[in-house]
Amino acid sequence: MTLADPPFLEHFLFENPWPVSAALAAVGLSLLWLARQRGNPRHATLGAIGVLLAIAVIVLSAVVTTMREQAVRQTEQLVEAMNPLRMNKIRAVVDERVSLSGGDEVRSGRSVFAGIEAAADSRLGVESHTIKSMDAELVVDGHVRVMFDVLTIGRGGRRVITRWLLDWRRSSSEGPWKLVAIRWLPSTDTMIGIQPQMGFIPHHPTDDP
Repeated sequence: MTLADPPFLEHFLFENPWPVSAALAAVGLSLLWLARQRGNPRHATLGAIGVLLAIAVIVLSAVVTTMREQAVRQTEQLVEAMNPLRMNKIRAVVDERVSLSGGDEVRSGRSVFAGIEAAADSRLGVESHTIKSMDAELVVDGHVRVMFDVLTIGRGGRRVITRWLLDWRRSSSEGPWKLVAIRWLPSTDTMIGIQPQMGFIPHHPTDDP
């Protein structure tokens, strides 16, 4: 599964401004050099504008945080809150009706939170989670989908890489982002294709009342 490419202008102006900024700076500095060599004030003006635009792009990217970037940041914080387990932080960003699916397992609501707590209490346990790669797709305004691979090291040194797809939504432009759906993704990659154990997709369904 692959996610859609980000909007071109949004990506290169706000998320990855360095190529645009470097190009503007290179053109500006070249024009300033020509102005000095030839004494052409027009080249000097255009060169100064190019350098200023390069700086403006960097400043703008630092000020503006896109919805994709917000969802990526939320995902990173969620993974950090999984180990050591901080349920207060998890509940703050996960919708109470969240769904969790993987393989033949589908859970929702309180059973998802119960599964997370059960995984933390498991004797198998988890030593660490490390995000290895991440991508995000703006589905519509207020809905971002994040796909990432995470390396999980369990007690005893067992290493498993799994791939996940998260759906983040918010009801308004100023509202908080909430995780509404979690899905484990199978893969042809031998490592990533392993279905998660140790409570990630609990095999003891607990239905909501």
